[in-house]
Amino acid sequence: ALECFPVLLSDLGRSRNILKEERNAPTERFFRSFKHEHMHYYRLKTKKDAELYILDYLAYYNSKRPHTTLGYLSPMEFEQQILRKTA
Repeated sequence: ALECFPVLLSDLGRSRNILKEERNAPTERFFRSFKHEHMHYYRLKTKKDAELYILDYLAYYNSKRPHTTLGYLSPMEFEQQILRKTA
């Protein structure tokens, strides 16, 4: 289905970049949050320090950080809520 969108967009006179932007939005938002919330405050000295810091941030981002698009729930809380509703 996604393959049809560029054709539909071009038929409507829309840019093909719209598709790319929509698919990249969650990733871009993650990195924006990561940079603004943490990376401006720390200087990591080694690659290992950076890897550990990124893993810690990913755990926080998915388990504790509220997301406006998820009704101010973390992704894990949101997933648990859906699972409870479908159980």
